[in-house]
Amino acid sequence: AAGSQLVMDPNQMCKRARRSRGKMADICNNKHGLLKQIANGIALGQNECQYQFRYRRWNCTSSKRSIKKVMLRDTRETGFVNAIIAAGITFQVTRACTKGEQIGCSCDKRKKRKQKKKGPPLPEGEWEWDGCGENIEFGIKKSKDFLDTRYKKRSDMKTLVKLHNYVAGRLAIKNHMRTECKCHGLS
Repeated sequence: AAGSQLVMDPNQMCKRARRSRGKMADICNNKHGLLKQIANGIALGQNECQYQFRYRRWNCTSSKRSIKKVMLRDTRETGFVNAIIAAGITFQVTRACTKGEQIGCSCDKRKKRKQKKKGPPLPEGEWEWDGCGENIEFGIKKSKDFLDTRYKKRSDMKTLVKLHNYVAGRLAIKNHMRTECKCHGLS
């Protein structure tokens, strides 16, 4: 339970993981750009949490004492915080990948292929859509690598609920994505 509030501070999580092996230790030791995006995702999740709880008694304040009290209990607020943190990390890593700020990822190739196969070929001079889809699978994978790997060997009820909340947060991002088209150049 003491590690529950550490999810809010990736640097503290990394201090504990530096001596170990595995995906989380690899992120902490070798992928500083990804760790920065994870920290940005956690901050994004905290901001969204504060917005969602703005009219409640506990408004998702980020003081260490307040967040520790909430994260040590089994409440719906704890579940929401876990889900929103996983969603924030997934969103931020996916967005950084699409913008080219993240090394080791690329566009979602499946969306690009799907668009090229549609319809008959256009006559010369006609405009055809081509673009880069956001690679949500990369964001989900890195969120799993950072958050879930600590709990893989445990199967108590509290751990299973926490992992479920992480999955719920990631699915909220994946299920609410939509395609937007933008014009570039003369139109």
